[in-house]
Amino acid sequence: MNISFRDYLDIFKDFLEILQQKLAYIRISVYNQGMDRFRHICFFTVIGAALIIIFGTAIAFVSGRAKPGTALRKKDPAPEILEKKMQPGRAVFTHIGTIRCVTSDTPAVPLVITPYFRYAADDAAFYEELTQKVRKMRLIIGDYTAQYTREKLLEKGEEKIKKDLTDLINRELVLGKIETLYFSDYIFFE
Repeated sequence: MNISFRDYLDIFKDFLEILQQKLAYIRISVYNQGMDRFRHICFFTVIGAALIIIFGTAIAFVSGRAKPGTALRKKDPAPEILEKKMQPGRAVFTHIGTIRCVTSDTPAVPLVITPYFRYAADDAAFYEELTQKVRKMRLIIGDYTAQYTREKLLEKGEEKIKKDLTDLINRELVLGKIETLYFSDYIFFE
């Protein structure tokens, strides 16, 4: 049997091709095994975190520590909606506008209040008095909030603040009185 040099080269080329294929397969399979491990670790980490969040939330609700919505205020009806629901002869006074106030905190906490109230629409004299005393009403509200800290105002509650402000505004009015004060905005900024 006579094997030429060319035959040896062909055999060597075939051997190199087979070796290259085997090395490529080994590299790919090792890479795939590594990626599979990485994917498994990521997958189980995400699943574990999701389960912790779900069970933590469930435990908070079951134990009674979670009280969703307690810090939210019950929003008063918008002036337009209030006007639609009112009986004839009543109107909504919204001319006070948005008031930017501060609290007595150090540093002061900004607060935005937009008050409005109902009045008798056919009482032109009372309406005129209200429009003339808009600036005074704005000062009353600003002075009231400046007397208290943010915590004290939150502790008093929105209804108590509305009652106090209604009393203070009514002291300034001569031709009529307001019954109920509403806030479309009552927001603390921090």
